Amino acid sequence: MFVDQANQEQQENQVILAVERDGVMHIDRGSLPIVPAGDLLAEHEVYIDVVNRGTGPFRALTGQTAGSGNGYVAELDVDAGVWDILLREDGEARLVIEEHADDVTYVVSPEPGSGANPSGF
Repeated sequence: MFVDQANQEQQENQVILAVERDGVMHIDRGSLPIVPAGDLLAEHEVYIDVVNRGTGPFRALTGQTAGSGNGYVAELDVDAGVWDILLREDGEARLVIEEHADDVTYVVSPEPGSGANPSGF
């Protein structure tokens, strides 16, 4: 019974990889061990957000929790090959963001109480 339970847990913790026609490996995001929203991140451990791609890996601060709009995966929760793929995909997303940065219109609001009127009226 104990061996069957250990095998089942091992299978549940496996990350599913897919190889595309171009030979590039991708990860089935549903198989990643994502930290549930509201859970405390392990202090000083390295995480990557697979929902908000392009933000790069980060080291968790004291008291930091996973938000509902995040998909944090801890480096220690996946093997090195999976982590490398996550970093590659994140880097590719960052390049796309930077490539289209000039296409973005930024709206700057004046500081409250400055007396500036952004509408010009």
